Amino acid sequence: MKIRVLAVLAATAILSIVADAAAQAVKGSDYSSDGYSDIMLISIQGDDSLAWSAYTASGVAIPQMSITAGVAGNHLAIANWASTTIAQRGFISLGAEAALWTVIPETGAAVSRELGGTKDSLISGGDFNGNGYADAAFVKKPLEAETTYRWQIRPDFFRDAAGGPRSKAKAIKVNFGKVGGSFFYVNVLGQNDWLAVLSANPSGPGSLVQLKNPLDGKSREFRVTGFSYANIRPLPIRQKKKRPDLLALAERSAGSTLVTFVDMRGRVKRQVTLPGEGELIVGNFLTAPGEELAIQQSDNSFLFYNPITEAQSSVALPTGIPIDDININSFDSNPVEPSCEDETLSPNDGTDRFLWKPKGENSGLLRVLFPQIWTGKITQVVLIHPSTQAIIESAALSYDASNPNARTFAMFRKPGGKYPENVTVRARLVAGCYKSYVIPHPSERTD
Repeated sequence: MKIRVLAVLAATAILSIVADAAAQAVKGSDYSSDGYSDIMLISIQGDDSLAWSAYTASGVAIPQMSITAGVAGNHLAIANWASTTIAQRGFISLGAEAALWTVIPETGAAVSRELGGTKDSLISGGDFNGNGYADAAFVKKPLEAETTYRWQIRPDFFRDAAGGPRSKAKAIKVNFGKVGGSFFYVNVLGQNDWLAVLSANPSGPGSLVQLKNPLDGKSREFRVTGFSYANIRPLPIRQKKKRPDLLALAERSAGSTLVTFVDMRGRVKRQVTLPGEGELIVGNFLTAPGEELAIQQSDNSFLFYNPITEAQSSVALPTGIPIDDININSFDSNPVEPSCEDETLSPNDGTDRFLWKPKGENSGLLRVLFPQIWTGKITQVVLIHPSTQAIIESAALSYDASNPNARTFAMFRKPGGKYPENVTVRARLVAGCYKSYVIPHPSERTD
């Protein structure tokens, strides 16, 4: 059984941690030996040190796991560094010219090594060679003229941390993925982790997932038409041993989180709206088959959801912000991925720009057209309820990629008059920002 370990910070923490990536090749850690993922809590002390404590997924404390290590501002790096069965705690600090990785074995002194530059994206915990030990990796911050990400993997980087032999494996360097996409990794065939990049589909609506095996260079890609994009990094979820992962693509909105689960061919297997819009974490919390997705519903409440069985459960934990054991982090204050500003715009913006069409000529269903300047740049369109701010519906997108004057249009499942007054239509651009329009009278044409 594959187990994962989670870490949770105090809500007031100033740790610089990105909690939007998870991978499935390495085993996590079952410190309590109950067969399920354990939960590690981190709190910041008065001197900025980090106090670590662990709990079972049912909320029972594991006293022997309490330690103090690291300081506020470190990135966490919990993974199977020196064991294929027990995850070792670790953290990454900022050195003068390089990132300094530190792993804390169960016995003996901590081991520290430099890897990656101070502005690179650091990737902790993936098992790219498939031997059960976690590898360390990083993606170089792209130079201004670069269009492809540069990855470097150090296999079994801390395999000797608990006293075993040091790895002699050479670094693996791979150029892969268009700059601007969201990079992560995923177990594609149930063997080893592959490199992955999620981006807008350049040839039509929806999103594109590109994959590359760092061992043999084989690559594949698939498109997801049932869900246009995710506003967090994809979360790979293990189905069962030696099976490909599912991907959880999530879109947060005030009050809820829409999650679409797709397989390694891009087929939508499940879609669910979970209450709350807190952090998402992955672990073997409930039972076989497969792992569950957990969402933080409040400071100390979590809901577990199994995408295979649809089973749900919840647990109360000390107040905190959850992360799982695999993280993609950077100390760089300027993110790798492009950004733009969120805006709420007037829907009455003139000819050939925004159009709310309550009934399409052929279908009789709502159609929304967007300004031509955003063609090919829109990754998702949703309707937002005016009172609850929850996502009402996610649209299918379409445009003619061969036509330079084409406009993106969103297709919904009901006539415009079936949606509430003052509904918001929100478009997400590939750069990560949102463009919104409030529609006072959805049964009327607005342009």
